[in-house]
Amino acid sequence: MAEFILEIFFFTGLAGLLAVASRAIPRIKEEEVKNDFSLEKWIESLPLHKIDSLLKNFSHKALRKLRLLILKIDNSIGGYLEKTKEGNGGNGIKVEDLLDKKEGKKA
Repeated sequence: MAEFILEIFFFTGLAGLLAVASRAIPRIKEEEVKNDFSLEKWIESLPLHKIDSLLKNFSHKALRKLRLLILKIDNSIGGYLEKTKEGNGGNGIKVEDLLDKKEGKKA
């Protein structure tokens, strides 16, 4: 499981690196060299400003959704902690009771 998480971090970092590099490509200008290489013409014909705006919009939406997910997880953890709190005036559920119920269901 730890390897999987490390792979996720690695590929996320790689994607971020590619995103930063793709945003920096339009700012990098080399000396004009007259060469009939078709790949260079193809790259120059790409609408990088449109790709940049699409990437910006996508990252904005993805970050908003990630923030919402994190907030939901935080709320669920807070609710669980509130339920298991022992000093809750006697109304809280003890962790041992929860473990006993789970073990009873498995058996």
